[in-house]
Amino acid sequence: DAMRLGINPDNLVFSVDVPTATGRALAAPVTLRDIAIGSIRRGAIRGMVTEAGRLDQSLLGMSFLETLGSIEITRDELRLKD
Repeated sequence: DAMRLGINPDNLVFSVDVPTATGRALAAPVTLRDIAIGSIRRGAIRGMVTEAGRLDQSLLGMSFLETLGSIEITRDELRLKD
């Protein structure tokens, strides 16, 4: 996912120890220029890129979620309100 966004992992410094579902991993801090989920758009959001092969998918982190007005979680649905 990082490479699809134009982030070259070879240029990153993996210096942050993070817990994952499969154990500890190293991650590199990055700034994401633009994130959009539906009509909600944010810029300059802090993010992390983990070492290759440590996560099966990208995760939506608190640096984005904390900018929202509210978050509602039900059994199979996540509602984000700006």
